[in-house]
Amino acid sequence: MKRLVISLAVLVLTLALASPTAAHATSYTQTVHDATDTFVGVIPCTGAPATITVTYNGVFHINSLPGGEFWTTFTQTGTVSAVPLDPTQPTLTGRFTIWGNFNLNERNQNSTFTFTVRLSDGSVFHDTAHFTMNANGEITTTFDKPSCH
Repeated sequence: MKRLVISLAVLVLTLALASPTAAHATSYTQTVHDATDTFVGVIPCTGAPATITVTYNGVFHINSLPGGEFWTTFTQTGTVSAVPLDPTQPTLTGRFTIWGNFNLNERNQNSTFTFTVRLSDGSVFHDTAHFTMNANGEITTTFDKPSCH
């Protein structure tokens, strides 16, 4: 069974690389308007568990070149409501923005991610994360700098 799965994967990859679209640059963009997600997480800066609802607009874009290089970028921005699981704590509202990218070529790859949320209690949480990897697979740069103020 394992050989069958591997053989099918190789076949699909071979057909994809041999297809006419693999010989040309390709581009894909997806936009989202007024999307809503609800999940349980923590409120930045306080760490309090909460039911978080976000309503946002976003765009995701990817470009690829015939040599295997590609890059992606996305942005998501909107409103947030955080209802603490502890009913004695106040509900917070605010705005957030997330941005990220990923770039890959035969020599290296890198990615950067930023996240900022401003809440009604006056707190601002910001996080920037980045990594760079060389052609040998060695991570040459990495950082994650979250801050609350």
